[in-house]
Amino acid sequence: MIQKKKKHNFLSGFLLCRIGGEGSPSGMAPKPLDYESLNENVKKVAYAVRGELYLRASELQKEGKKIIFTNVGNPHALGQKPLTFPRQVIALCQAPFLLDDPNVGLLFPADAIERAKHYLSLTSGGLGAYSDSRGLPGIRKEIAEFIGRRDGYPSDPELIYLTDGASKGVMQILNTIIRNENDGILVPVPQYPLYSATISLYGGSLVPYYLEEEANWGLDINHIRQSVAAARMKGICVRALVIINPGNPTGQCLSEANLRELLKFCFQENIVLLADEVYQQNIYQDERPFISARKILLDMGPPISTEVQLVSFHTVSKGYWGECGQRGGYFEMTNLPAKTVDEIYKVASVSLSPNVPGQIFLGLMVNPPKPGDISYLRFAAESNAILESLKRRAHIMTDGFNSCRNVVCNFTEGAMYSFPQIRLPPKAIEAAKRAGKAPDVFYCLKLVEATGISTVPGSGFGQKEGVFHLRTTILPAEEEMPAIMDSFKKFNDEFMEQYEDYKDLASRRSRVMDSMALVLHAGNANKNAFKRLIAADYSGFQVELTENFEMGVSNKTSEFPKTNPIGKVPVLETPDVTCLKADNPLYGSSRMDYAHIEQLIDFASMEVDATISRWLYPRLGYMPYLAVAEESAISCLKRTLRVLNPHLAVNMFLVGHSVTLADIIMTCNLYLGFSLIMLKSFTSEFSHVERYFWTMVNQPNFRKVLGVVKQADSVPFVPSQKKSQTKEVVKPKKVKKERNQEAVEPKVQEVVEEEEEAPKPNPKNPLDLLLPSKMILNEWKRLYSNTKANFRELAIKGFWDMYDPVGYSFWFRDYKYNDENTVSFVTLNKVSGFLQRMDLARKYAFGKMLVTGSDPPFKVKGLWLFHGLEIPKFVLDEVYDMELYDWTKVDISDEAQKE
Repeated sequence: MIQKKKKHNFLSGFLLCRIGGEGSPSGMAPKPLDYESLNENVKKVAYAVRGELYLRASELQKEGKKIIFTNVGNPHALGQKPLTFPRQVIALCQAPFLLDDPNVGLLFPADAIERAKHYLSLTSGGLGAYSDSRGLPGIRKEIAEFIGRRDGYPSDPELIYLTDGASKGVMQILNTIIRNENDGILVPVPQYPLYSATISLYGGSLVPYYLEEEANWGLDINHIRQSVAAARMKGICVRALVIINPGNPTGQCLSEANLRELLKFCFQENIVLLADEVYQQNIYQDERPFISARKILLDMGPPISTEVQLVSFHTVSKGYWGECGQRGGYFEMTNLPAKTVDEIYKVASVSLSPNVPGQIFLGLMVNPPKPGDISYLRFAAESNAILESLKRRAHIMTDGFNSCRNVVCNFTEGAMYSFPQIRLPPKAIEAAKRAGKAPDVFYCLKLVEATGISTVPGSGFGQKEGVFHLRTTILPAEEEMPAIMDSFKKFNDEFMEQYEDYKDLASRRSRVMDSMALVLHAGNANKNAFKRLIAADYSGFQVELTENFEMGVSNKTSEFPKTNPIGKVPVLETPDVTCLKADNPLYGSSRMDYAHIEQLIDFASMEVDATISRWLYPRLGYMPYLAVAEESAISCLKRTLRVLNPHLAVNMFLVGHSVTLADIIMTCNLYLGFSLIMLKSFTSEFSHVERYFWTMVNQPNFRKVLGVVKQADSVPFVPSQKKSQTKEVVKPKKVKKERNQEAVEPKVQEVVEEEEEAPKPNPKNPLDLLLPSKMILNEWKRLYSNTKANFRELAIKGFWDMYDPVGYSFWFRDYKYNDENTVSFVTLNKVSGFLQRMDLARKYAFGKMLVTGSDPPFKVKGLWLFHGLEIPKFVLDEVYDMELYDWTKVDISDEAQKE
């Protein structure tokens, strides 16, 4: 009975395998490699880089259309020349018989010949022989030495595995980590599709953490914590965190502080860090140089440095090498148990050997020609030229995108890509739905069909709901880049023209304004008028400049005082009081936003506009020109922009995620400088200010008012300083009076200009009434400023020699509310503002201010020298923020305080 049951089960199973499928003409079940029978994980894999857009571009290419494949980071395919030295070494290794030719020295430099012999000696039979499954030991040793030099900590070659490109290494490690669908991998979004595809293939779960586009694709550790919490609520065990540094597709570089936060997080959550560092040579700015996750890990010390598990990846495909087709990569393991390393070795052995030529390229990458080698100068020139060109191309592409209608792009700080946001009109999104396409796919298909530029839609990398991007490489030849960007701009303008609905826009605006436009009295080059016009455009009000307004004429008529009694412009003529409503988006989305907007408006006016004006106006003849004053103005402007630049490094807009009133005022104030006096050589130091300014002036609402903005290419000449000669008063000739003829008084020409009131003498400064001292403060200031070396021996000793303890007193100064100093530029603004207000005591005081701390909250402290034995009451009364500090008198007799 039991046997019959078994026989029945066997037959049932047999029949299930043989009978069946609808698509089978013979009534048989689907074959093992029919689509319906495939591993479901294989079907889930999506890889947008070679997806629908790439296939469509390939079709167009077959039809004869010229295609520019910017969808893949493939430098040599887009014209980058290979470096000479590594190719010479590989050529000799591939054809070792050349080494026996007596004329080999005529074709190859001696150091290339020597290096080829070295690498051939590391193999068991040349490039055609298998190597150890982990890679050639000699090359792993060279990589370990490179890592040691880079990080300052020794590396173990036994923990370095060579792979066929970094991608194979990533796949091998993910395969080791993922056990089932309940295992989650934290991946940055936007992300490189290798990670989503591999996680799907191995049956794991991708746990996204979003990068903040408005903060220059910055990383927020709180978002990662929220992603982990949400995943755990779904029963997912988060086992690894992926970072891509520099980023792909976003191009951002992680700071040291970011890396410390991430490593601390991994320690707290007991997860492994996977550091994709393949673009570590591709850095296009100086503020955040590449720092490896391994270096920061080991810098942090125990227990983090000994407990956090880390796997780092690198390759020859990127950097200035671009040897994508050679398939050379490696990964290094830190803090992995020996048994785990053995298991990884076992799996690597299944593939027998990574390709040997790729391994030799890795050796050459980590051990290039050194100064003094025959090939060094050529190698250095070639590699530097590639990197400098990539840096220029990053700027060309970013600036090009930001000049386009409805396109916003963060600067590419590193890697090889730009990832602009395309603000698609509703009609375009509707058209995409009708075509059965995602909106960004629809846009990119139209782009490749119109221009031949093959990109990747942002949906292939992940993006927030309702936001659309595309990714393109910065790799096309530099000389072709302007034409490519012009082609993109032409397409984009036509696309937006087709799908933007101006009728709807007009009707929306008509609901919030009267049919009659408001009139703004000002000249057509007045930056303060620009601010009003742009704000009005964002708010849906129609405001027009009065026609033929001429400064000094129009505002001096008898009618003008009715609009503004003192004759200042701009003046908005309205039927009633008009101002922005409290719920206007230009005021931000919260009270905190509003406070920051007000603060930055003050900064834009008091710091940016004031310092630009002090530099520009004397050169335009509006103020007397003094070289010393100009030097001071330039110095102040640089200091101001150094405060603004780091804020814009992590923020697309000044406040929040969209344009506010602060952006309008800041941009219009910067406009004066960029267009008239701030040359590229001046602004290049402030790359994030540059990115911000060009992004803003190319927004439609700004461009409508400002037109096409061009940066100044020369500084205005200083006007002639010759004093205008005083015209002689011509006395009327005496006319001999005839009888009965009345004396005719000469008519005096009416003076058009307003008579200026005679300047009054400055009031006496109360500090002038202090008792004189034998110490002359200016002598100490000169000594302080002019001492460039041996400061302690010269300046400090000189100070105590001239110090007058009866006439002067020292005071420590500590800010009372350091816990509030959580934003660096705001803290610096407090200090800068205080110093400006203290200018009234310039002749009677000397002080040093310090902002300390690498992480918030920042501490503000200082040391001040005042004329008198107490802080002058006049200073306490006039400088309102004196009360925000604790002032402690220094006891000079106490040697510790004196020191």
